[in-house]
Order: sequence, then C-alpha cells, then structure tokens
Amino acid sequence: MLLAALSPPFLQYAGMGSLTGYAYHVFSRVCHQIPSRSPALLGGMVAVCFRCLGIYAGLFLGCLFYRQPASGGMPKPHLLLAAAFPMAADVLLESLGIYQGSNWLRLATGLVFGLIIPFYLIPSADKAGNRLMLFIRNPT
Repeated sequence: MLLAALSPPFLQYAGMGSLTGYAYHVFSRVCHQIPSRSPALLGGMVAVCFRCLGIYAGLFLGCLFYRQPASGGMPKPHLLLAAAFPMAADVLLESLGIYQGSNWLRLATGLVFGLIIPFYLIPSADKAGNRLMLFIRNPT
C-alpha cells in the first residue's frame, strides 16, 4: 500500500502518467487527497494526504519490525486506543476549528497509529489462518 500511495509522481516521471489516475482513484476512496495536505515528490502529488501516508508508513514499519509479544497474543485494547488518541484529537480539534494542525503533525500522528496496527492485525490473521487450516484438514 505504501508503494502504491507513493507511486503517482514516479509513474509520471517515468512517462507512465496514464497510470497515475488509477492510483488517485483507488486512494480517493479512503483519503480526501486535498493538495495542500498531501506531500509532493518529483513535482507531483502522492495519492494520499500526510496522515494517510503516516498510517501506511507505520503499517509497513510495524510489519517490518513486528515481534510477537511475550504474552503470545495481542496487546491489550487500550494500547490501540492510546495510539489512536493523538490522531483522533488532531482530527477533532481541527474539525472544530480550535486550531490548524501542520502536515508534519498529521504525518506523525498517522505514523504512531500505523505502527501499532500490525500488533493486532498479524495475530488476528494468524488465528484466522489457523482456523482455516483446521477446517481444511477436518471439514466436518
């Protein structure tokens, strides 16, 4: 996802600009893509805003450095809420017009949230995969 989000400026630079529209369209389903809130590379806008880019970068890094917790399962849910809180507070305070956040803050809060997601996603996927394997071996 991270590479796909970053791809439009590189595709444009490589002379494959016709493909950039697809990336923008796909990511428009999950991101507002406001130009002033989206990073630019090589003179072109990436397919997501700073916050979404932070989430995707965090997901990538979290998966890259994931280690199973000593407890063997997922961390407690309050850790996920704690990671989401800075991002949610930034969105809420900005939506209410209390303050105007910076793009670097959007990137940082997205990164914090994205980093924690693999610690919930990977054990869940592992558990689902184990259930599927049990079903395949013994479908009754």
